[in-house]
Amino acid sequence: MTRKILKSILAIMLFVPGLCFAKEVHYMTEEYPPYNFAEGNEITGISIDILAEMREKMNMEPPKVSLFPWVRGYRFAQMPNKHNVIFSTTRTEDRIPKFKWVGPIAKTEVSVFCNKNVKAEISNDEDLSKYTYAVIRDDIGQLELTSRNVPKSSVQDVTKFDVMVNLVKTGRKNCFAYEGNVASYLMQKSGVNANDFERKYVLIQGELYYAFNKSVSDSDIETHQKALDEVRADKDLLDSIYSKYGVNN
Repeated sequence: MTRKILKSILAIMLFVPGLCFAKEVHYMTEEYPPYNFAEGNEITGISIDILAEMREKMNMEPPKVSLFPWVRGYRFAQMPNKHNVIFSTTRTEDRIPKFKWVGPIAKTEVSVFCNKNVKAEISNDEDLSKYTYAVIRDDIGQLELTSRNVPKSSVQDVTKFDVMVNLVKTGRKNCFAYEGNVASYLMQKSGVNANDFERKYVLIQGELYYAFNKSVSDSDIETHQKALDEVRADKDLLDSIYSKYGVNN
């Protein structure tokens, strides 16, 4: 084989997804159903299925995904020189410079849920400071309350959903802030009576993304985005993924 032919083959391999020498991305997720969650020994969910379809369009094997507590995965995805990605992540102005983004995956709505016995009345951001909250540390709910100047002394951060909800259910805190679809799914799964809580205020209506470590190359980001765009263009495919988890696309 001549050197000229060898160079041509190498050039092709560098630009064909699945044949390149790019370092494999480490995919990280959390318990955030129905978007991503563990079911037995399998990690599944809307964003997992979409990622699998993306990888197929990239001519790559199904993704290997690690399950982390949100706090650990979120911080790990910001460490220098880590070729990784954390999802599903709400894209906000504060978070934009911290990652490279591929999306959107889905629409999201983060709300304040209060113990019914509190009879909370929240009609604007100023009203938020009248109540106390339980949140997941570094979750979008905590970030949104902070951005609205809710005192730190009024907010207790924890690392597990059931702990957060129990703080509100038992009256130790008035409300919790979390993504609506996920909160409903987790309460139903854990046997929590959703009727004990009232959705009182919408903090943010946004979109979920794959948040890549800034060390991931722009070419890898472009390849993932192109694949996602192709998946999203197939409405029948998307509808089938969403309906599998009881969510409307």
